[in-house]
Amino acid sequence: MKYFSVVFMISIFSTAIFAETPAGHPSVDHKAMMNQIVEGEPDSDLNLQGKAISVLPVSGYVYIEVSPESGDKFWMAVPEDIVVKEGDTVRYKEGPVMTDFKSKSLDRTFPSVMFLSKVIITSNTQ
Repeated sequence: MKYFSVVFMISIFSTAIFAETPAGHPSVDHKAMMNQIVEGEPDSDLNLQGKAISVLPVSGYVYIEVSPESGDKFWMAVPEDIVVKEGDTVRYKEGPVMTDFKSKSLDRTFPSVMFLSKVIITSNTQ
């Protein structure tokens, strides 16, 4: 049941963040929505890790190209307040993936991007 609740919340959040707000509609506080989702997620659930090999900060997000311990490198998007540099090791948990994702901010289409609300920097570059 807990898994269903998390998946349901992520699907609602994903829909809300990419949908345009109708004219005259009050703005939506996406950061508050993300904080509600993250509150119940213990750090121990972030059981995967990889090295940040590229970091692209834009308004609202930071795109991070990650080379995981096992598997192929991939892109993730995290909230802009997460400070990560190339060479940092990040811990994360798999999240929703969008394929052929067009970033208007970067004028770039990513083959796939995993959207995450939380990562932990476990080691920093010097």
